[in-house]
Amino acid sequence: MKTSSQLRPTIVFDGGCPFCRKWVKRLQGVLHNKDVAFRSLTEESIPADFPGVSHEDLMRSIHYIDTDGTIQTGMDAIVAALSLRRAGKASRALRMPGLRQLSDVAYRMAAARRFREEEETEGCSPAGCNVHGSHGSN
Repeated sequence: MKTSSQLRPTIVFDGGCPFCRKWVKRLQGVLHNKDVAFRSLTEESIPADFPGVSHEDLMRSIHYIDTDGTIQTGMDAIVAALSLRRAGKASRALRMPGLRQLSDVAYRMAAARRFREEEETEGCSPAGCNVHGSHGSN
């Protein structure tokens, strides 16, 4: 899927999610703001800036939106972002047959787990969330 073009690749993540913020902070430790923009799906301008991406899709997984508008999600998004730096060479191994399936399952499990962690600390669940309003869906 493609959406509007950006000046630099953009990572869109759930900035209202403590679990997500923790992992994005780790990505920011490897990447530089000049390489990629980090934006929370909670920003009011996200729907207008990325009209081809629904709020529900953004809630499911991290999104990497390249400068040409190409979108990658989940582990593919992480590998695409890391590919901007030297760490990308090692992360591409996660896309090899076998490892691809394992890393995708690990990502989906972590993404699903975030609601359990948030529920314990922030009152979140896929059915409803104090942090995300009623938008919590997974």
